[in-house]
Amino acid sequence: MGSGEPLGGGIILSLEKVSYRYPTGSKNVLSEISLNVGHGMLTAVIGPSESGKTTLLQFIAGITHAYYPFSHVTGDSILFGSRFRGQAPPLHVGKILYMHQEAGIQLSGMSQTVEEELTLSTEGLIETPMLYDIANAFSITHLLQRDPMTLSGGEQQRVALAAGYAMGPDILLLDEPALSLDENGVGSLLRMFSALHQRSTLLFSSKRYDRLAESADHILVLSTNGSCVASGTPAVILSKRDLLEDIIIFDIP
Repeated sequence: MGSGEPLGGGIILSLEKVSYRYPTGSKNVLSEISLNVGHGMLTAVIGPSESGKTTLLQFIAGITHAYYPFSHVTGDSILFGSRFRGQAPPLHVGKILYMHQEAGIQLSGMSQTVEEELTLSTEGLIETPMLYDIANAFSITHLLQRDPMTLSGGEQQRVALAAGYAMGPDILLLDEPALSLDENGVGSLLRMFSALHQRSTLLFSSKRYDRLAESADHILVLSTNGSCVASGTPAVILSKRDLLEDIIIFDIP
């Protein structure tokens, strides 16, 4: 359980040599991962398929703790000043939000309009002027009276991100948000990141080093065995491009 030990230097999330294995697994999905995330940082987790990117985000979100309580965990996790030694952190409802890579799954399915979806996401606490400000920031004003379930994948993603922004979590975890986006879509997502970053600390996963990754404050590169093979600023990762091109895709000139 959490010990309440304080974190210094504005760090709200710290992983110290965390390894993780699912209850029925024969090998670790994550191997000795260390990471410090400061308040307001944008962190990218990049790696190929089966490198543990989704598991890492779900571990931080408390999802693995909730759904796989008998997993094997070593190392320490520190969230909001509480230390969890040898176990996955619990859910932090309202403080950490994990967003699935398929935007439609993130929507409630109970709203008849996008406007209702945004209102529902804040339990009706959002005022109309703020709702329209959020819709404008995420370029969904023209969608407010549409049924969320009839929107395109890209439109649903914008609605889901706007709803996440409206919830105002301390940490927002985005699982491969650019997975099906073209270059224009990535540009739109970068603009949405700017809005999201004003309220939340962001972590996102990707298979690629691209414009999204270049916007990050810190990058963690994972290999197929779930271990960290590189960590640092975009400049540091780029300096190791020759060594990393067999692991991740560099989608830049």
